[in-house]
Amino acid sequence: MLLTSKTSIKITRRYIKRIRLMPAFLFFVVVTLSAALLLEGERVRQNLSELVYDTSALFLSLMESPFSSLKAYRKNFNRHLLIQQEVQLLESIESQLKTSQNQIHSLELRNRELRDLLSLQGDGDTAFITAPCFGQNAFLKSQSLFVKAGSKNGIQRFDIVLSENAIIGQVDKVGGKVSRVLLVTDPQSHIPVECENTHREGVLYGDGDQGMYLNFVKNPQKLQKDDLVFSSGVDGYFPRGKPIGTISKIQNNQVYVTPLVDFKGLHYVQIQKSHGGEGE
Repeated sequence: MLLTSKTSIKITRRYIKRIRLMPAFLFFVVVTLSAALLLEGERVRQNLSELVYDTSALFLSLMESPFSSLKAYRKNFNRHLLIQQEVQLLESIESQLKTSQNQIHSLELRNRELRDLLSLQGDGDTAFITAPCFGQNAFLKSQSLFVKAGSKNGIQRFDIVLSENAIIGQVDKVGGKVSRVLLVTDPQSHIPVECENTHREGVLYGDGDQGMYLNFVKNPQKLQKDDLVFSSGVDGYFPRGKPIGTISKIQNNQVYVTPLVDFKGLHYVQIQKSHGGEGE
């Protein structure tokens, strides 16, 4: 019984000692946990701060992007509007230029008609008479036309016929009031000519099909396309320096020439009264 009491006392003292050590242990635990929480809280705070910063930056970027796009769109829209205004201005100017060009063309045609209605005087004593023409579309095989002027107007055979200062033919038959003109495209037409750039001479023949070809010319391969062909005047009938056509093609040493004047569109011609001859 006594032993049991002593044992109980020892056990009680041991528990009391442990209980006395408990506050110190708890204090240590609290301090340790506080320190850990402080360290962990700083890290959490830092992570939270970074998260807030990144989120704010992303939000600002998203907010700024629409405004940048809106500014770029507005800039492009203004540029497009300016270009559209410039295009409209150019179209207006082009329309005005076309109108002016048509007016000038009409005035040129009117001036040409008025000039054709006059009897023009050339250099020196060379006289011209202007006369209406017809029949150039009905006699294409013979490549000729008729003029409403004859011996009563002073027209003689072999008189030179021109349009726009270019030779188109020669009077072949003369009546009292009407004369026939042999066009330069008729096979019976042969005119001594010279080429403008190379100054090579030859004889220009009509091919019977609204064209001409150059013959008796040296080294035809040295001639140039689009070169002007004009009368040389060596025959004494055709005046020197009057244009007739341009070289259109050079093939197999054959030189083809296109007339300067479209005979189908003729309404008036000029007859140069400078050669003597018998009227018929």
